[in-house]
Amino acid sequence: MFTSSLGASWNDLPLTPLYLPLVHQMIRYIGNREAESWHALGETFRVEKEPQGAAPAVDSPDGARLNENRLTPEGDLLVTGKQPGFYRLRYADRPDFAAVNLNANEGDFTKLDFGAFISGVTGGAGNAGSAATTAVVPDKPLDVGKLDERLEALRQRIDERKKTLDARRQADQEKIRIRWGALVNQPAVVAELKTYGERVARLTRIRELAEVEAKPAIADRAKKALALENARHEKQMNALAAGGAK
Repeated sequence: MFTSSLGASWNDLPLTPLYLPLVHQMIRYIGNREAESWHALGETFRVEKEPQGAAPAVDSPDGARLNENRLTPEGDLLVTGKQPGFYRLRYADRPDFAAVNLNANEGDFTKLDFGAFISGVTGGAGNAGSAATTAVVPDKPLDVGKLDERLEALRQRIDERKKTLDARRQADQEKIRIRWGALVNQPAVVAELKTYGERVARLTRIRELAEVEAKPAIADRAKKALALENARHEKQMNALAAGGAK
């Protein structure tokens, strides 16, 4: 329950990084629609119908045409993601995609205590901060070999991350606290770290899936988006530190 105003006259919520995502989620909830471009493996997602009313054709990641015929009352197509990768939505006036990803526990922040949450927001599969506690094993490339081999390389990468998760959390927690000190206890900073972690995790998944699916253009866009997000996060953290956060 939220018992305050969404305006700046009663609180500083509109000045925090949490405000815009909160408003977006409220609008989605009120509209009873959740338009996501990526989904978990095994999840059923909605494909909007054509303007003329018919559902578009959908191709699975391996190129096979799906024969799904389940529709919502509004006429949208329901598709269950049985393969990881990019599903091509063949609209008459434009191409579109929906990404289905393997389940990854590192994107679930609700199960972590504060310390683990702080260390987990960086995502990724190891960095300079964790090198002191775990040996860095180079990941197998995801764009080499047949599709089954590339999928297996992705599974192995996720398994390796799970094995080293505790050590990386501890190292990342220490690294963040050394740099930002008590600032990490401020609500605005916690919100920014959560936003940053979710965005990095999502972009990393998209990049890896694009590499597995041999879609270099999408992988390149995801890499550029990651670089932009890192720059945005650095700028926002410096601004919060300069303003004392709240």
